[in-house]
Amino acid sequence: MELDHYFYRINQGLLSACGVWPLLSKRQKIIRRFIFFIIDFSNFPPLIAYAVYNWRDADALSDCVTFIASYSLGIIKISTIIIQDKKIQYLFKQIQHDWSVWSSEPQVQQLEKFAEEGKSLNFIYTVAVCTSASSYTFLTVAPQIYYLFVQRPNGTRESFLSPEEFGIDNEKHFYLILAFNNLSVWINSIIYIIVDSTYFTFVQHACGQLGAVGNRFENIKLISCNGRENNNDSLRFEEIYFCIQRYKKALKFTSLLNDLFSVYFFLIVGISATNLVFASLQTVINLDKFNETVKYGNYGLLLVCLLFLNSFPAQKLMDHSSNISQNIYNSCWYEMPVSLKKSLLFALMRTSRICAINIGKFYVLSMQTFASIVRTTVSLCMLLLSIR
Repeated sequence: MELDHYFYRINQGLLSACGVWPLLSKRQKIIRRFIFFIIDFSNFPPLIAYAVYNWRDADALSDCVTFIASYSLGIIKISTIIIQDKKIQYLFKQIQHDWSVWSSEPQVQQLEKFAEEGKSLNFIYTVAVCTSASSYTFLTVAPQIYYLFVQRPNGTRESFLSPEEFGIDNEKHFYLILAFNNLSVWINSIIYIIVDSTYFTFVQHACGQLGAVGNRFENIKLISCNGRENNNDSLRFEEIYFCIQRYKKALKFTSLLNDLFSVYFFLIVGISATNLVFASLQTVINLDKFNETVKYGNYGLLLVCLLFLNSFPAQKLMDHSSNISQNIYNSCWYEMPVSLKKSLLFALMRTSRICAINIGKFYVLSMQTFASIVRTTVSLCMLLLSIR
């Protein structure tokens, strides 16, 4: 399966890198998936060992929980695209089919508009994640380069490492562990980009489908209000029938999209909110340590940005879904015969259903949910600080 449109080449490259793109051979899929999964998962044993050795130290445990939650998010993301491989393939095939169905210029422009917005969203997300990973690399590697030319003050270099216990002399194998820490951070960041950019692409295409259907409904008035074709009821009925069929396809696409990401977001939002609490806590605790403040403050800001960027497309999907009813109303329904008015009334009833991405079976992913999560995490952080 090759997507001819340049909007999806980034997705194709990223999914190929982690072994999910369907054109890859079985061997390539296994090897690439194994590499990504094992590097990300290999951080858990040393992190858990560190937590066991320092279980009496609340600050050390809080530090450890932040990293465990971060790598847990990566494991959930990579596991989702591996387990849901067939659904992802089907959605991309549906995208390819939809581009061939819409032949009218205004509707194609709708698809192109939202696909372009998806590319922009992918770029912003990639910049945010790479900036966070780069700042971590800079804060851990730059001091070591500096100490090559300037005498290092007394003290251990272990503070520059992640809270992990490998069972070896950290000072002796410092550079090896530092390299592993940075490799793990970057692999984890790439997994974030791969999975969430795929989510953005799917949601934007769903918005494009709904926008194209709404545009087609409104363009029925061009047929209805044309003097020569005012009696061509069969042509208008075909247009209404076509729009209803495309709307049903859009509903099926969004339903499958919701099935794909519903449990995913239930886990992601829960862990991200917990991680945000501990990242904020570590930022406040280490205000007197520049490196630690920047590291955890930057990571906390990244979590807020990621939650926002995940909620924003879901909100757009809800908005464009609710706009279909207005598009139908904007057609020249008042000049149509009763039979066509009844068809439009049926379509109006069908389009009252709002498309949304659910967080499990409890909440709907939206900007309101995002605001609630941020408020709750800030309150919990303040509570933990007062207890401490």
